[in-house]
Amino acid sequence: MVIEQGRRMVACEIKMGETVGFGDAEGLRAFLSEHPKTAVGVVIYRGNEIMALGENIVALPHSLILGMQVHPTKRRADMERVRENVEWRNSKEFQDEATKKRVAATRATNEAKKKN
Repeated sequence: MVIEQGRRMVACEIKMGETVGFGDAEGLRAFLSEHPKTAVGVVIYRGNEIMALGENIVALPHSLILGMQVHPTKRRADMERVRENVEWRNSKEFQDEATKKRVAATRATNEAKKKN
């Protein structure tokens, strides 16, 4: 689902699960890369946590969307965790770690192929 407000768009995906992870945002990542004017991607799910799933992608509990009661202190704490998570993922240290892991995984895959 895409919500347009003027020239800005918000891409939304709805999941039935009570948990979400980085892989659940693949479709949104693809959409964001194809539509750079999209402000943000949102995964709505049945869990309780607000989580960052990547740059400009956030997972929100359906209770926030449907207006169910969520304690304001918990909401502030969740939003602070999202901000910290996004800052960490955008940091050079995180990017360097991710690159090292990708290189190690590629090496392991190549070594396994050589053995076969």
